[in-house]
Amino acid sequence: MTPEEIKQLCISSCKSYYDYLEKTGRGLNEIDVWGVEIVDHFQRIVNLRLSKKIFDAETIFFRFEGDNNKYDTTQISVLEYDVEKNMLYLEPNAELFPKFINIKPGSLKVIADMKFLVQRVNSWFDQKGSNLQLPTKKSPLEHLAKDFPYFEHPTPGDDQKAAIQAILTEPFTYIWGAPGTGKTQLVLANVIVQYVKNNKRCAILAPTNTALEQVMRGVLRMSDAAGIPREKFLRLGHTSKAFAQQFPEVCENFGISNQRMQIEKQMRVVKSVMKKEDTRADETLPKLEEGLQKLKELNELLEAVAENTGKKTSQKLIKQLLKEIKDLVSVHPLTEMIVKHLEPEGVPPAINQLNSFITTQKKEEAVIQAKAVEFASMPENDLKNMLAELEQSHKKMKGSNERAKNAAVVAATLDSYIFRFIEDDLEVEHIFLDEAGYACVVKAMPLMKNDVPVTFLGDHLQLPPVCEMNDMEMQDEKMRDAFVWSKSAIHLSRLFDQTKQAAYESYVNNEETLNGKMSRVVLRHTHRFGKNLAAVLNEYVYKNGFGSNSLRGETEIYFVHVETNVPQPRNLNDKPTREAEAEAFAIKQFIETTGLGDYAIITPYINQVKLLGKLMPRDRNEGRILTVHGAQGKEWENVLLSVVDTDKKWFTDSRYAKSRGLFLLNTAVSRAKKRLIIFGNYHYWKKQHGQLIKGLLDVAEEWRML
Repeated sequence: MTPEEIKQLCISSCKSYYDYLEKTGRGLNEIDVWGVEIVDHFQRIVNLRLSKKIFDAETIFFRFEGDNNKYDTTQISVLEYDVEKNMLYLEPNAELFPKFINIKPGSLKVIADMKFLVQRVNSWFDQKGSNLQLPTKKSPLEHLAKDFPYFEHPTPGDDQKAAIQAILTEPFTYIWGAPGTGKTQLVLANVIVQYVKNNKRCAILAPTNTALEQVMRGVLRMSDAAGIPREKFLRLGHTSKAFAQQFPEVCENFGISNQRMQIEKQMRVVKSVMKKEDTRADETLPKLEEGLQKLKELNELLEAVAENTGKKTSQKLIKQLLKEIKDLVSVHPLTEMIVKHLEPEGVPPAINQLNSFITTQKKEEAVIQAKAVEFASMPENDLKNMLAELEQSHKKMKGSNERAKNAAVVAATLDSYIFRFIEDDLEVEHIFLDEAGYACVVKAMPLMKNDVPVTFLGDHLQLPPVCEMNDMEMQDEKMRDAFVWSKSAIHLSRLFDQTKQAAYESYVNNEETLNGKMSRVVLRHTHRFGKNLAAVLNEYVYKNGFGSNSLRGETEIYFVHVETNVPQPRNLNDKPTREAEAEAFAIKQFIETTGLGDYAIITPYINQVKLLGKLMPRDRNEGRILTVHGAQGKEWENVLLSVVDTDKKWFTDSRYAKSRGLFLLNTAVSRAKKRLIIFGNYHYWKKQHGQLIKGLLDVAEEWRML
């Protein structure tokens, strides 16, 4: 396909996928709220415990029982999302905060709108999708290839050095390796550190927040050891609580500007007491009040236009007023969110929100004046120390918008990258996409712009991209173009050589091959798995000499035989229910009797997740029960795999290419750092020759239940 044909395919795919989500209702993911806690009344901070994961916290909105309105994140700000515990920390505006007081959890729904993400991608291709091309430029650090300053502890092996050489000397590279082969800490981190030391900017991207934070942890661990200041890195978008606590200097936080302003207010109080300046307020409130007045003028003008009484110059005046309002109201980070995407129909609620905010700010200003009286009795040395601490805190909280222009390494999910850089380009000299096998073509294609060197890292023999539309539904000619939402980014370069029909057929028949225009380096040795597990994976999955260099000994592999039915239960439509109650009870007993510490329960099927969650609510609430897709990018010391299937296998069938069961099982097994325990019908699976589960059982020991 030509670049223009690829652009049109991507636009058409967005339309097909959007229409499908709209028609089936799958675009809206309604999430129950299991718990509501008011964390801080004064700061209006609310904590929600959710029933399931959120894919992107920027795409959610809220609905209250008995209220037909929907409230987005400009009205209920997302402060933090704790992925591990499935906790969402919010800051509702003053008008909505009372709704959260004494609310019953079942009266509130969090709704994730996947269609919003599709619209973003469509907008990118509409505005910037022309002149796509595979990279031709090499790394600006090519000169280092001959004598690269590798880390000494640990030192990369020969495969990892070959990968680094390829990254520096080839425009488009794919570093292929299973978990534990050193893709992040020994390959990517080595290169990133040299980019920073040589004052070159680069970007690290990933398909999900979990994957992004996983790769960032590995890179930051090595950059810390190399003495690189964390302030050189900027992670865009919402972070998990754990990541924010561990790497606060790296995180973009939409609340950080607000925190800076609170510190500035405290500094102003202290300085006023020290007679360095008076206590009058800064220009924030006057500007907000002027902005509020102009909002009211705009509202009157819009009403006049609606009644056809406006003059011809009304549209010009509306645009002028909108610009003035945004300039004035953007003086504060929280009010900036009110007007950031202001449209005429949003003016009345914006007036209410801004008026409420100004009222709150006036109350806070009164508190500041009261503190001035309190501080007046403090010794001058104490005031100086307090001021010094505040100034140091203020300095650390440099605004993320400014940092984005100056950060040496910018990290983001693909969705965040596409959304943030529709209007402006992210000016970097190399782009790295981790977990590229899990990214889809349509979201990775925007990286093929501006002729920047691109490196993919990942394992295309693990989970493919997530798409709500299955392959059968894509056979409809009207929906067929949506295949690029399921096709792995690893095969992106083939679109420049294939016709659209050939690209579709290679996807749907699972007959993908890697393109020669993308230089590939294979990492064949893992420190994560013992020789026993590595040998099984080499025989059934990789078939390329994959082996173990682990010093931890063998991976412990056990099975617990569960007498599940053959054939497995069917529903009224004669389809497998994809749940195994006997396995769920066995796992519950296992957890109760073994006292395992770090563990997760993984299963291929959502129905089994629900069943396990009902039996084990504490594990469900702690995020320990997941589908394989939900476990992507994470790892635990102990992984309990609930197989579920006997006959009519689907995701557990590693021999049927169209089910992609081989990739899914490989991903599930790879989540275990120390011990894998398989729950299923041992006698049935031992007869299933050629199946990966059979290969695992061949080297497994029985864990006898008490």
